[in-house]
Amino acid sequence: STGASQVIMPHVMGSIEVYEQQTSWEVVLESSKVVVIWGANPMATLKLAWSSSDSEGLEYFKRLKDSGKKIIVVDPVYSETCQFLNDPEWIAPKPGTDVAMMLGMCHTLFTEKKHNQDFLDNYTDGFEVFRDYFMGKKDGIVKDATWAASICGVDAKKIKELALLFAANRTMLMSGWAMQRQHHGEQPHWTLVTLASMLGQIGLPGGGFGLSYHYSN
Repeated sequence: STGASQVIMPHVMGSIEVYEQQTSWEVVLESSKVVVIWGANPMATLKLAWSSSDSEGLEYFKRLKDSGKKIIVVDPVYSETCQFLNDPEWIAPKPGTDVAMMLGMCHTLFTEKKHNQDFLDNYTDGFEVFRDYFMGKKDGIVKDATWAASICGVDAKKIKELALLFAANRTMLMSGWAMQRQHHGEQPHWTLVTLASMLGQIGLPGGGFGLSYHYSN
C-alpha cells in the first residue's frame, strides 16, 4: 500500500509515518483553520478496515463537514469525499504532478517571505540545498508558480493563493497514499513534509501533516 513512502519517510522523519498515530481528530477540530485533503478519498477508504469497521473515522469527517472550517480537496477526480463535504474547494491537478504543484507553493512561500525560517533552522537539515533547487541555481529553471502551472494544470494565481492561505492559517495537510504509487513515488510525501516544514506548523495544535487520516478507519 505504501511501498514508496515507507522507504523514504524514515530518512526524512525518522519514522515510517504512513502507519503512525496522527494528530488526534479532537485537536484538528479544535485548532485547525484549514484542512487540506490531498490525494485521498476518505469517504470511500474509511469504509474499509482490518476487521469490522466501527465508523469512527467517518464520524469525524462528518464533524469536519459541519465545523465551518475551510476545506480543500486536491484530487484529479471529483470524488465521493468532495460530494460528501458539500462542494469544498476542489483543486484538480493533472495526475502525477503533485510535486510540481507543491514546489510552486514552496517557491511562493520563500519569495513572499512567508516561510518559517526559525523552524527550518531549528528542526530541519538541508533547506539550503532545496532552496537552491527551486530557485534554479544549478539548472536555470526556477520552480515558481508559473512553472508549476505549466505542469500541473492548476492556475499559477491559485497556487500562490493556496500557499499564502496555508501560511496565514493553522493548516493540516492530510495526504493519502495514492500519489506515492507511481514512478519516483517517494517524492510526493517527501515534498509534502518539506512544504509543511516551510509553513513551520509541525508540532503546533492542528498544524503540520498526516499521512493516514483516510486509512482503516
